[in-house]
Order: sequence, then structure tokens, then C-alpha cells
Amino acid sequence: MPQALWILLSLFLLVFAICIFNMVATTSRQCIQLSKPPHLAALAPLPQPDKQALAARLGALIRFKTVSHHNETFEEKHEFAALVEHLEKTYRNTFERLTRYRIDCHSVLLYCEGSDASLLPFLLASHFDVVPVAPETEAQWTHSPFSGENDGTHVWGRGALDDKPGVLGILEATEDLLVAGLRPTRGFYIALGHDEEVGGSRGAVRIVEFLKSKNVRLEFMLDEGGIIAEGIIPGTSGRAVATIGVAEKGAVSFDLSVQGPGGHSSMPPYETPIGILADGLRRLERAQVAPVGLERGGVFASTLTFLAPDLSLPLRFVASNQWLFGPILTFLVSNFHFLPTAFNAMVRTTTAITLVHAGIKDNVLPQSATATVNFRLQPGDSADDIRRHILATVNDARITVKEHSRFLSEASPVSPHDSFGFELVRRALHDTVGHDLLVAPYLVVGATDARHYYVLTENVSALSADSADVHRSGADSRCERTSSGRKLTRNRGLLPAPNPEQPTHTHHTHKRSRRVVE
Repeated sequence: MPQALWILLSLFLLVFAICIFNMVATTSRQCIQLSKPPHLAALAPLPQPDKQALAARLGALIRFKTVSHHNETFEEKHEFAALVEHLEKTYRNTFERLTRYRIDCHSVLLYCEGSDASLLPFLLASHFDVVPVAPETEAQWTHSPFSGENDGTHVWGRGALDDKPGVLGILEATEDLLVAGLRPTRGFYIALGHDEEVGGSRGAVRIVEFLKSKNVRLEFMLDEGGIIAEGIIPGTSGRAVATIGVAEKGAVSFDLSVQGPGGHSSMPPYETPIGILADGLRRLERAQVAPVGLERGGVFASTLTFLAPDLSLPLRFVASNQWLFGPILTFLVSNFHFLPTAFNAMVRTTTAITLVHAGIKDNVLPQSATATVNFRLQPGDSADDIRRHILATVNDARITVKEHSRFLSEASPVSPHDSFGFELVRRALHDTVGHDLLVAPYLVVGATDARHYYVLTENVSALSADSADVHRSGADSRCERTSSGRKLTRNRGLLPAPNPEQPTHTHHTHKRSRRVVE
């Protein structure tokens, strides 16, 4: 055999041996054999959730038409005020015994004092506003979008998934613990936003500003984000996977426009504003922002690293050696359309053409054509990076590019997945769902209120509901009754939090009397 072949064979065997070693040496990161923490053992006397009662209370929340817009109307203000009043009556112990802060908006901020003032508090967040229902789609709904209909299996309506079950789960858990006479070791805040769907500028932003003014630092915060589902990751052999969000993609939109002389359609120019714009848009769709290679790290790489020891072959072999197979995996998930689009969204800044405006009549040439393109920013990409990408890709001086004024959010920092908060959420998940559950960090691809809280803590986690329990589309939303029960049980596991196994930090103390603080 020629010497060159011997060298190649030796290199192949060396690389193969390294890969085998990496696969065998990596041990499971899951909490399969957890000793139950003392605070979870204390939960035994609490009654099991009454699913029928929970479904009824979720339906009642859905019947409030808390639709958020950038400009509130009088009717919307009335709906938000009515919902908050309903919460005050339904969860009387929570609103009377916890300290409530007035934030000059419809959002709610509560504080429960812990028994150990030396521990930093944590924060549980959700929101009760919902997106509008397009009038032309109302006939496609199985039940009226704000009926809160309970058919015995599901609760139907706008907000049944995003995110009134989160509001319900937090308040139900807090109410049960107060009634049972349990007091948490670590204090915690409850933040319920009223404008998350339009950016959170009047709700979460004001809450964060208030907490900053009180010099509050958080150990961690938990908001909506990841899911619990089966089959979302190949090779898990039917085991459910819980994805805990540790970072959130940013969002920015740009307007692309073309001007023209107009005129009659009987004498058109060789190129119209619509045609010029369409060519530019097509180039943008074809030349997507380059993905982040898994071999370079990133949140999705961490997801696979967490799951690798529990995957079946050959995926365990591949996921344990991203240094070698990272470029191949990145190419597959970002280019093969038969794979779920969520994988593509996890590795790159995505491009979506969402609005197009041009023309006033079928026989009149438009004088202008405008399109809005929405980009969801991967951590590491900025709005300035995207502007440069657009200009270089479109490469047409006739197309002007400007930032859409409505919304801009840079990608969040990446929270550590070895933090006390992440571990506590993971423990609560295993206690709720079972020790066979696989848990992994995750990149939240949508925008939530969580991004505003990074100024208060580097430990931000995101988790929503079971995807198997929920259904959501443009013309229907439903939530299985067990989903709210699981949120309640999970939050019970979080509220009486144990001391962290690390040095404690002093929390800024302020008035904690059971009263409303202006």
C-alpha cells in the first residue's frame, strides 16, 4: 500500500478514535436520579389541581378581550382594567397579602417576601394581552375567539396558548401556597405584562425601570418561551424534550422602496417599481444571512450538547462531535426544506417579507412600491449588520432602504445554563413531568418581555407549555386542560425556593408591608 494511503488511513483511524472517545466520555446531563429537595417535599400536603376548575378560570380570563395595540382605545383600557379587577377578586390572598406596586399602567407587579433576606429574589413573568383577531378569519374559528369555550378536553379562544395559561399558573400556585401557609425561603416578584404583543414599552419596560430605581437585582427570572414536546429532536426514542430558553433572538424590520414616474398601463416602461422591487426581494430571499456554524458554538450547539448522551446512534456519535460534523449539520438544517423550519431559525438570522404596498388601480402604473422585510436576529448579529447585508445583496441604487420605525430589538445576551435558576427550573420540570424527561437549553426565536429583564439579571429562563397540549394557528387557539395544571405544578416547585449551593448575595431591602406601594 502506498505511503500516502497509510497516512490517510492512520489519520482516519485517529479521528474515528477521538470521536468514539468523545461519544463514550460524555455522560448524561439530565437529572435522572434527583434527590427531592426539601422545598419540594413540603409540597406534598397541597391538593392536586382541579382540572375542571382550572379550565373554568382559564376560560374566564379568555373572555376578556385584552387586545393590545400600539395606541390603546378606551374600550381596550376598560377590558384591561376589568381583567385586573377579576384577578384581584379571584386570587384575593395573593393580591391582599403580597406587596403590590403601582406602575402607572395596566401591568401588575407583586412581591412576596422570603424568609431569608440575604438571598436575591427571582421573578416570574407572563402577560395577559393578546393579538387581534382578523375579522375575515372569525368564521374559521371552531368557537368564538373570545368565548373561552370548554368542550371537556380543550379550552378555546385567543390567549388560550399565548399566554393566559402562564398568568393562571403563576397566580394559582401563589394562591395555593399562601392558603397552605407556606413561605418561600427566597423572595420573588410576579410581573404580569399588558402589552407584550406590541413590545412591552408601557408594561415590562416600566416594571424594569421601577425595579432599577429600587436597586433590585434578581437571581433569575422565568418567562414564556420553550416548550415540552415529543418528536421535536430526532433520536430521542420517544422521550419528551423540554427546551428552556436561555437567549432570545432580536427583531428588526426594514422598508425597501422604489419610486417611478407612474402613467397609464397601456404604455409601460421596461421596468416598473413593482418589478424592480420584486427582483430585489427575490435576491434577499435567495441570499439569506449566513448561518452560525455549530462547530463555532451558539445556543443550538448547546442544545445538541445537552441531548447528545441520551440520543440514539448514529445521532449520538454526530452530536458528540460537533467540532467535526458541525459544518455538515449546519448545512443540513439551514438548507434542506424537508426539515422543520425551526431548525433553520435556530442557526441563522431569518428573512421574512411581511408587507408589500403598491398600486391603486389595475390600469395605472404605480409611482411607488414598498415592502417591509422582518429579520429575526441571531445573537452576534446586529441591526447595522443587517442593513449592510441588504445593501450588498440587493445591490440596486434604485431601491432605498430605511429602518422600519415600529420595532427594534437587538438579540439578547446568552444566559448561562449552569446557573441556579436554570437548575431550579430543570428540577421543577422533572418533578412535574417525570425523570425520563430530557431538558436542554434553547434559543427563543420570538420576541417576549424577557429581553427587558437582562439589566436586572444575567440568568433569564423561558418555558411555556406542552406543544402536545396546545394548538395554535391564525384562525384557532386551544389549550388542553392539563396544560394549565402542569404550569401550576411547575410553579409550585419554583416558589418555595431552596438556598442556592453557592455564596449568597445581599438583596436591596425596601418596604415590604402588605400594602400597595405607589
